[in-house]
Amino acid sequence: MFKKMSWSAAVLLLLAGWGYAQVEIPPIIHEDLPNYYLDMVNVRSDKPNQSRLDVYIKVPYDELQFLKTPSDSFRAKYEVTVVIFDEDDFQADGKTWQRAVTVGSFAETSLRTRYSYSHTSFDLDPGTYRVTVGLMDMDTRKTLTQKTKLELRDFDNHKLTISDVLFADSVHVTPDGAVKAFPHVNTPRRRAGSLYGLFYVYSKKDLGPYSVRLIIRNAKRKKVFQDTRQFPRVGMATPIVFSVPDSQLAHGQYAMQIEVKAKKQKAKLETRFLIHWQGMPVTTTDLEKAIQQLQYIAHGKDMKKIKKARPEDQMRAFLDFWKRRDPTPGTERNELMEEYYRRVQYANEHFSGMREGWKTDMGMVYIMLGPPNDVERNPMTRSYIPSFFTERPIKAWEVWHYYDLNRYFIFVDENGFGDFRLENPQALDDLYNIFRY
Repeated sequence: MFKKMSWSAAVLLLLAGWGYAQVEIPPIIHEDLPNYYLDMVNVRSDKPNQSRLDVYIKVPYDELQFLKTPSDSFRAKYEVTVVIFDEDDFQADGKTWQRAVTVGSFAETSLRTRYSYSHTSFDLDPGTYRVTVGLMDMDTRKTLTQKTKLELRDFDNHKLTISDVLFADSVHVTPDGAVKAFPHVNTPRRRAGSLYGLFYVYSKKDLGPYSVRLIIRNAKRKKVFQDTRQFPRVGMATPIVFSVPDSQLAHGQYAMQIEVKAKKQKAKLETRFLIHWQGMPVTTTDLEKAIQQLQYIAHGKDMKKIKKARPEDQMRAFLDFWKRRDPTPGTERNELMEEYYRRVQYANEHFSGMREGWKTDMGMVYIMLGPPNDVERNPMTRSYIPSFFTERPIKAWEVWHYYDLNRYFIFVDENGFGDFRLENPQALDDLYNIFRY
């Protein structure tokens, strides 16, 4: 039966199942929750002995619920709540505000490249904080929360210090040092050009011009960019703007090292940033690993073609693979690709141990079939179960049931370290023929 099924059957298997998840294995996120991009930047406060936290938020239009208005336009409303807790878990500060977005046509409501922008600031004592940011769609009442732990630095008690880096789509600095920036907020890059970085160098004394050295390294710590420049001091807070050559940077995470020298003083900062190209899965930050993770769905010839592509062509080969399998061609979203890599992310978060979660047997089954309809567990068994395990002692076992497929999968942990192995791999044999159509 399964060997005669087409690729469309695999699409259904990948896209189905989230609505049937049981409490034992919940999904990573719900499709109807509003998603958004978030960035936080620590700079010097204008208030004595305090540090400032800038919070930037961008909400894609297609993540909001738009309703038609009497004037034939479409409107969405959302609410943002930011709560800040100190090291003792007491609320140090917080704000709540609402935003409304109005567009003139229904087509605009589903754009992934248009955003509603919000920004707020907090002046706090230097120290460690936990920041919770919640976004609620005012129509659906659905909420998505992001939590971050960060350190607000003391910029006043040092001869030379550097603020965090704000990445922006454009930055304009006037001769007197006034800055106008349009924050990028970690949104996907649509085309190569320039991504700008803005940070401040703080010094109460006039130490003369600043020598600024910038180094960017990829995930393998290989140097991909370096630049050294001189900047004149502009008062106590000197804005430094530089251009990141994103055309030279593949999809992935990067480390940026900044060193500032002035006379005998020196300040250093290391930060990380993400280059996320439009069309890549939102849950991936490493193109090389995303290609490796195709092994459950790609033929050997497809994997070989992508891996053999030139480095500058590899992302295009990867996206072409998914484009040919897009269940809704002509739209900005590839639901199949997004679902696949959400499952990869879930596997990494829940099944990792001796190996990355996506490489485990549980991860493999979860990525291919999604959450099971039912799970049987025995976490600490001392008995023999001849019908399942041929009379050998085990530490724990689980059975995942997929009633719609008339399948079950048995996982056993023989050593007690949580390394569950698939006991009946033959249950997957004919399913590979579907996924690798």
